[in-house]
Amino acid sequence: RARGNRGFGMTVLVGVIFSMAIEVMQPLLHAERCFDMTDIITNTMGAALGFAVLTVFRPLLALLFPRALGRKKRKKN
Repeated sequence: RARGNRGFGMTVLVGVIFSMAIEVMQPLLHAERCFDMTDIITNTMGAALGFAVLTVFRPLLALLFPRALGRKKRKKN
């Protein structure tokens, strides 16, 4: 369980960092664009929601796509 909390925290942290980087670069790349704190908040919430959705659907994804999650299919006897 501790690993899951660390994964969630890391996901949110990476979401904040990437969102901030994009927001800081926007005025440099496009003069008409500006920094917006709302974008950082909503992008971070999106990263957290994405983590939650993956956590909920991971068992189903493991059954449908075992190789994508690093698991091998069981051989039938």
